[in-house]
Amino acid sequence: MEAARRLGVDRTTMVALVDALEGKGLVERRRSEEDRRRNVVKLTERGRRVRADAEEAREAAEREFLAPLGEKDAAQLVTALRMLIRTWSRPEDPRSVPSGRRSSAPRDLLPAGSTRKGQPARTGIPGLQAR
Repeated sequence: MEAARRLGVDRTTMVALVDALEGKGLVERRRSEEDRRRNVVKLTERGRRVRADAEEAREAAEREFLAPLGEKDAAQLVTALRMLIRTWSRPEDPRSVPSGRRSSAPRDLLPAGSTRKGQPARTGIPGLQAR
């Protein structure tokens, strides 16, 4: 399950998450036409609205949080944090991390996803997904 791997959860947990989202009308699940063993999960119209509202709330919270720094300093901080996220995101090739070292930071502060195949890393810090 691609989504479970990217989120760092096991298959059972992923099924429960999709069940809950489906029960709230936020996603719909259907069998893949290419591979009947797989499910395709897509946002419903309601799910897209909830996602858009959440993104707006995240952006507003980020602006409020960074406001004391001023525009230039806030941009520098975000750039520096994104660099750290890209550097310490558990990469597929350990040689891409300085000295092959792995981060010992708590799991909730590390990206749940990865930057593999151009996908943004997810963090426990709102608004700081690597881009």
